[in-house]
Amino acid sequence: MSMIPSEIVLTIIISVPALVISLLSLWFSHLKGPDIDLCDVPETELNDWSKQELDQSSLSGYVPYGLGLKPMQLVFMNSGNRAGAVIQVTPKFEPNAKFETFYRDEWGSVEVNGKGLPTSIKEGDTCIMKLSYRIDVIDWRQDFRNDEIHDISNFKEAFTKSVELDKSHFSEFVNFLRSGESLGNLRISMTHSARKWSGVRTTTREIAKVEVKNRCKNLPEGLKKKLEMWDSASAVNELLRRIPEVPDQLIEKLKENLDRVSRELKRGSFHMLDDLGDYWRRLYEQRRVASRIVFEREKDLKSQLDELSQEIRAYNSELYLVSAAREDVRSERIETLNQKRQKLQPKIKEALSKVEDLRKKLIDEVQ
Repeated sequence: MSMIPSEIVLTIIISVPALVISLLSLWFSHLKGPDIDLCDVPETELNDWSKQELDQSSLSGYVPYGLGLKPMQLVFMNSGNRAGAVIQVTPKFEPNAKFETFYRDEWGSVEVNGKGLPTSIKEGDTCIMKLSYRIDVIDWRQDFRNDEIHDISNFKEAFTKSVELDKSHFSEFVNFLRSGESLGNLRISMTHSARKWSGVRTTTREIAKVEVKNRCKNLPEGLKKKLEMWDSASAVNELLRRIPEVPDQLIEKLKENLDRVSRELKRGSFHMLDDLGDYWRRLYEQRRVASRIVFEREKDLKSQLDELSQEIRAYNSELYLVSAAREDVRSERIETLNQKRQKLQPKIKEALSKVEDLRKKLIDEVQ
């Protein structure tokens, strides 16, 4: 076997590092593209109450359920050789085991100089973003836990138990805040432009995990004052007052739909009907305890209203298809739609009658 000449070996030894250096130089000078990353992991903690807020905490029985965090500064740097874009920054809160029982929702926003994303970052430049965040806990006067209240035949007894459970749960929350334990972690992910082998593409990845610390002193003491002011009897009476109001919006929506159907059957015209599903969502947001306890008891009526809501959505979908159909098939579809509307009319009338009867029954019962 012949030996490779030493001159060739020497050439290879010299050429390979030169090639590697050339490739690296090409990558960093032309091919690397945008390279955006978070410079430092930020810190955050709960916003504490001011001394004035603490002093005024005993003047009102209102219990806030939004916990604001101190704003975070996110400093990004583009160390690439091309401008890049940060398309979205998404924070997601993960409560720890002790705080999870109080946690309900979250809200966050990211801004650059008062404007939302996306934003671009030039090569070699930095960008400072402001992350505002709020963690929502239980709305203590509106929380109704069906799994812990089994007998709902008597409104006053059910509400009394619900209010006492809320008070106990609120007391646990105050003790948790006074302990100084962290609430959990805020995971921050980013969607941005980055170099891939196939070119510049968008990618999403987690960039930070931030502990939500609790160093508050005034907030737990202010909430402790509100706990001492907790008036269960007034809370129960307020819930009882709301009971007859529960069907009001539903009666209004059913009347509007019935009037619309009856009027348009005579005229031969068609318009969308109000979706009762929107009503359910608003109802649960505005009168959660009162509405849930009413419709937990009136399960048959709730099932009937759910079915009617589905039929209304199906009718609205069919009406949309009719409006978009070609002239040669529209007349046939209009006839089908008219048949559906004629079947809907007595169902809406029957539901309206039952809900009006329910309202009378609720008024008599509460009085």
